[in-house]
Order: sequence, then structure tokens, then C-alpha cells
Amino acid sequence: MSWCFTQPVVNFIRSITVFAMVAVVASGCTSVRQYEGPERAASEVSVLRLQRGSGAVINEIDGRFRGIGALDRHEFLPGRHTLAVQFMSAATGFLRFSSVPVRLAFDAKAGRDYVLITRTTPGQTAWTAWIVDVLTDEIVAEPEH
Repeated sequence: MSWCFTQPVVNFIRSITVFAMVAVVASGCTSVRQYEGPERAASEVSVLRLQRGSGAVINEIDGRFRGIGALDRHEFLPGRHTLAVQFMSAATGFLRFSSVPVRLAFDAKAGRDYVLITRTTPGQTAWTAWIVDVLTDEIVAEPEH
């Protein structure tokens, strides 16, 4: 048995599929502490936020797989931290993830805010990411090669 759908039906099915996948992934949007123990004061931790609409998904932190979720704020204790970041896109009507993560390492400072920024090429065939210190506007992490 074969199925034959008209283009409007195919577009509707794609839209529903993308909406459902984005809803599942976005349901994880929240803040999470990347340290053990009691909550610390803002002056004792650093905060990493994802640039809005970046498509970035952090799936590994300090060598630990943390799953696929669209957490947009992470709190770290001061010190060196490593991230594996993938790019998520629904531009083609299908939810796609980059096949190879970008690896970033940065030295988090207490009381500082950072933002993870991504850029893609036209057609989203390639992408990159880096981390910027919000206070100084300095790039503190670029992809490891």
C-alpha cells in the first residue's frame, strides 16, 4: 500500500511534526545549576546564557552528557568548563541537529555573565559558536580545532 498526499497535506504534516518536536525540546527551557550542593549567591557563580534564537543546544558539560534539551541558562562555579554544543534547526520543515558538536572551553569567573553565540552560513550548511563575556564584550571561548 502506498500513500499519496497533496502538497498542502504534506506541509501540514511537516508543520505539526516540527511544532511537536520544538515543543518537546523547548519544554526544557529553564535555568540549571551545573554544580552540586546548595544554591549559591549570584556573586559566587557565573551564568552562561544562550543567545535567543541561536539554535544552540548544549548536550555535554564538563565531559558529562546532559541530554538534549533547550536549557537557556546555566550556572557554574568559577573555574574551567568545557561544553559540547550542537546546532538545531527547523528551517527546512524538519528538525535537524548538526552531526558534529562544536567544543568550547572557558574559564568562568564568579559574578560574571556570559553568552553563547552562534552563526550559520546561508542555507545553514555550516555553523560555529563562541562565548562572550557580557561585561567586557571579550570572546572567552572559540571552537577547539
